[in-house]
Amino acid sequence: MAHDHFEPLGIGAGSLLGGRYDVLEKIGSGAMSAVYKVIDRSVKNDLIALKLFSPVLTSDPVQLERFRNEVSITRKLTHGHIVRTFDFGCTEQSYYYMTMEYVGGASLAQILRYHGRLDFNDTIRI
Repeated sequence: MAHDHFEPLGIGAGSLLGGRYDVLEKIGSGAMSAVYKVIDRSVKNDLIALKLFSPVLTSDPVQLERFRNEVSITRKLTHGHIVRTFDFGCTEQSYYYMTMEYVGGASLAQILRYHGRLDFNDTIRI
């Protein structure tokens, strides 16, 4: 079965987004967004994740406002199981984005491909 993935045009390793985010690599994508590992030039070259939203999502002003509110609300949350969000903006290519804490390691899909089905204790831990 084919999966549609959002592929932002002209954005990849070496790109500069929002005048401050150096793209290192793409780390994931889905139908409505793509996520990149970036370095934030303006904050001590911190390593963070940047999520670009498909124009299909952000062309709706109501949906765009929801994303802005999500960043505003989640910036106030601090919990070990919640990824921290930092910023919301628009790139020079007119893609809206949000930045968030970068969490390295394997994805759940990678873990399942490697280990197969997880036992009960590993499932609860995750």
